[in-house]
Amino acid sequence: MDFEVCVALVEDTIDLAEEEGQIGSQEIFLNFITENIPEEILSQLNDTFLSSELRDSDGDEKEVYSHNAFLIDVYQERFAEDDGEEEDHENNDICVLCLRPWTHCKLTRHHVYPKETHTYLLKRASHSKEDLLTTIAVCRLCHNAIHRFHSNKTLAEELYSIPLLKNDEKIASFCKWVSKQGSRNSKMK
Repeated sequence: MDFEVCVALVEDTIDLAEEEGQIGSQEIFLNFITENIPEEILSQLNDTFLSSELRDSDGDEKEVYSHNAFLIDVYQERFAEDDGEEEDHENNDICVLCLRPWTHCKLTRHHVYPKETHTYLLKRASHSKEDLLTTIAVCRLCHNAIHRFHSNKTLAEELYSIPLLKNDEKIASFCKWVSKQGSRNSKMK
């Protein structure tokens, strides 16, 4: 099935879950979605949103990413209670990837050189400590997608800037979809 058709079906089913009050908990939401969307469509989306770098040698997903990781991210972004964590919005009031304002989504800080790679990069003497501390403001959905699509090593070596992230095909496609999403806890149309 065409990817855009799959995404539209999922979006409509998410709207239906909200309309029918099936968003009271993550478990209720996931059950509703998985009961109403054919497994082959969920598998296609999961394959699209899970990088081959994040699979083990047998092709199985690494433990850290569940089959429903994308749907969990959507639930957390749209329906989960705010954890009260305050972000600094002074100069970073939009997600630099999907361009949604912080009033519509929770912003997080993404290290353009993931912390896991700092020791390696310092040993190579290819980056200063200041460079390694560079972060960008991204929404939770975009942040999770970045790490779902690519390993930390790939992020550090190939996708260490906003333009490089925006030019990545998977990230660009995902951000295009996310940019159409409304604010937290509001009707998505």
